[in-house]
Amino acid sequence: MATTLIEELAIWDVELEQLTSAGDIAFRYGALRAHLDTLYRLDLIDDAERRERQELADAAYAHVIDTALSPGSGDRML
Repeated sequence: MATTLIEELAIWDVELEQLTSAGDIAFRYGALRAHLDTLYRLDLIDDAERRERQELADAAYAHVIDTALSPGSGDRML
């Protein structure tokens, strides 16, 4: 079980980093949240871990949106 948790959280971390790359960020954000919810439903993480990682995902998503909408960005990421 510990190996599964480590592997799944590593995958989640990669997904979080990919959120800021070009592409459909809304889709990536949704997939990231779905993965997190699955980890929680499978009891691989507790509610505190889920909330913490959700805050990370929300912050990354907000950063991508802010960057894309900032003057001079040309909406290239949206």
